[in-house]
Parts: sequence; C-alpha cells; structure tokens
Amino acid sequence: MKILVAYFSHSGKTKKLAAEIASVLNADSFQIETVREYPQDEPQCIEVARVEHNADARPELKGELPDLSAYDTLIVGFPNWHDTCPMGVMTFLEGCDLTGKTVYPFVTHEGSGPDGSNENMKKACKGADVKPAKDGNGLTAEDIRKWIV
Repeated sequence: MKILVAYFSHSGKTKKLAAEIASVLNADSFQIETVREYPQDEPQCIEVARVEHNADARPELKGELPDLSAYDTLIVGFPNWHDTCPMGVMTFLEGCDLTGKTVYPFVTHEGSGPDGSNENMKKACKGADVKPAKDGNGLTAEDIRKWIV
C-alpha cells in the first residue's frame, strides 16, 4: 500500500503530527499551502477563516498538486476551522482525482474534535472511500498503526 500524507497546518501542530504519521507508516508527505497566507494573530485568522467558510471559498494553492496515481491511500490532516476543514483543504481535495482511493482524514483542534468535517470530506472526495475523521489530538504511533488498515 502506497500512502501520501497531505496536510494543512497554520500553527505547526498539524504539520508535526503529519510528519509523525508519515514516519510511522513510511509514507510520502505533501504540505497544502494557500497563496494568501493567514494572519498569525489568532482573532484575525479566525475572522479570515470565517469569511472563507461562509463564502464557501476555494483559496488558490501554492505550487502544483501532487500526482496521486501511484497512491492507494491518502491521509489528509488539518486543523478544525469553523467545525470543518480549512477551505484550502477543499481546494486541494476537489483538485485531485481521488477515484478509487481510500481517504483517512485527521483533525487537530483546541477541544472541538472533528465536528462537521466528515460531511465536507465526503462531498469533496468524489469517487473515494472516505473513512470517518480521526481526532488527531493525542494520537500515538500505536494508534496510527491500528487506524490505517
């Protein structure tokens, strides 16, 4: 099974967990980055994310999307923003051909859990088998091995 861990990270928490998941599973990784950077100031970032969410925006991404043809499994990580994934993650997912792939989302958060991300992930991942979003907080190497089957 060939695995790609794709992640969006603002504070570095999701990036750190994505690196651990990639290491445990001997997987490749890809960072999802938007052209427009989000403010580091938390209230300002929350406001920008809220506006994007309410507009159902699809922010432009930096660089090229990865070729997923060699991968069976896509693990997608992101922080919980407004009860779902950041809109840049939606841009990524909708821009990739996920037909026949298995998608395992994981969510980092400050106490809210995966919330509404499951529904949005299923909508964005056309043709894929999307597993329920995993709460990434406190995920251990053993949890990772048990999770990805």
